[in-house]
Amino acid sequence: MTRVLSQSDLVAALEGIVGSKAVNDSEHARWTYALSEAWSTVSPGLTDDLYLDLGPPDVIVKPKITDHVIEIVKLANKHEIPVIPRGGGTGNASGSAALSSGGIMLDLLDMNSFIKYDPVSRACRFQAGITWGKLCYELKKIGLTPGFMGPHGIYGAAVGGGVSIDSTGIHGTKYGQENENVQNLQVVLPEGDVIETGSLANTMTDWYFRYCNGPDLAGLFMGSCGTFGIITEITLRTYPLPKFKSDFLYLFPSEMDQCKALMEIDSYELMSDYMGLAQGFYYDLIEKSFNLEPGKTQKGPALIHTSAYDEIILERKNMMIDKIANKYKAIKMPGDITQLGMSAHDTNEMLGGGVCKFFGGMMHKTCSVLPLLKCPEFNEWHYRFFKNPKVENLLSTTALGNKCWSIQYPGGCKHGFVLHMSMFNMDATTRDLRSKAYKIWHEILKQKIEMGTSPYWVGKDAFMPHLNKKFTPEYLNLLKSLKKLLDPNNIMNPGALGLGLD
Repeated sequence: MTRVLSQSDLVAALEGIVGSKAVNDSEHARWTYALSEAWSTVSPGLTDDLYLDLGPPDVIVKPKITDHVIEIVKLANKHEIPVIPRGGGTGNASGSAALSSGGIMLDLLDMNSFIKYDPVSRACRFQAGITWGKLCYELKKIGLTPGFMGPHGIYGAAVGGGVSIDSTGIHGTKYGQENENVQNLQVVLPEGDVIETGSLANTMTDWYFRYCNGPDLAGLFMGSCGTFGIITEITLRTYPLPKFKSDFLYLFPSEMDQCKALMEIDSYELMSDYMGLAQGFYYDLIEKSFNLEPGKTQKGPALIHTSAYDEIILERKNMMIDKIANKYKAIKMPGDITQLGMSAHDTNEMLGGGVCKFFGGMMHKTCSVLPLLKCPEFNEWHYRFFKNPKVENLLSTTALGNKCWSIQYPGGCKHGFVLHMSMFNMDATTRDLRSKAYKIWHEILKQKIEMGTSPYWVGKDAFMPHLNKKFTPEYLNLLKSLKKLLDPNNIMNPGALGLGLD
């Protein structure tokens, strides 16, 4: 029979599982954990009359091992207490935010052990709370890389969080999205059972592979934002660390020329990463950096990064890229663009779009997956939107004197698909301004859904309120049926995916 625990009994029960130092229900901690990179959580109550009903969790718990998670989940399920898993808190869709109903915030960052590298499988095993910074560091010590190196500009993001939202990011052009490199998952289900996916479903297997032993159950939990279970351990492919790298900036006559050239270059697998730039703040930055005549920059700047294990191979790749760029009448800019902070292989703020943070106000991004050749069509709508005086007059002004908005597509995916990103900055010092910015943000998000984009962000905010309206009833009903089957008490991150079961 379900019993409602008092706050003191809940804290005591959790302390009995993980120890008193790993449990915190202070007012300061609860409201601190109510915040995240998702800017809609930075002002409690901001979204009351919009899309969300957020609040602080009742208590924060920091497990260190899978057994801790099992016992916490069993306790929560017994008393029907929501459990909200949280990694680095760097998501943009409030996926790790608690609803106003509260619950147990499961901070997984102490589950950050690098467990092993298996040379037989060429894969590494680690706890899901490990950050991209630590994972890359551990692999670099043995001359390896995970290939995909995390979301743009955020080495502090947890790898498990990226798995839970189908993250795109650095070097996705060469190696694929994060989840394309996952081999196995260990998952704690909503009633406390633990499963291993892929090869490890066979208890006699000690090597790592994803597509075997029946259905690809790892795929069920990827992109689910913790609604079907809590990912506690992950196995990723690894690759030798490339020794030779180079970066170039090309200016194409038009955005379509730029996209066609990038599509062709990608088809030959010549790039490790790239960033296509459309209009906005970056035009002025490029003109100023390369002493170009203002207003004369061609319409399709593209940063391209290449890497290889052999210097001769790198040179041949670069020659082929030059040949394709020349076919589309691109101008190759001289000099070392890495000195401008524009390298496509560094996790820098330029690539991540965070450059606008340095010019005042608050940055608002919209990121979604799109075929590369669709970008010019999407860009055209954005130009009209940002140039509308009702919007443009609200935006921050950069140090270069222009309004701080930009459109870009920094690789992130393979096979001609791209992470399409638009962003803007505006003053957010008052509740009224934050509310205006939030509504502008959602106007862009809604339009991108209407135009057919497919977001990889999942959570409680951002695209989800608009995306769910476009799902077929059959698709949405299947998600709801899976949720009810796996999580009959609806304790796992309620509100995520917007299934309407809360």
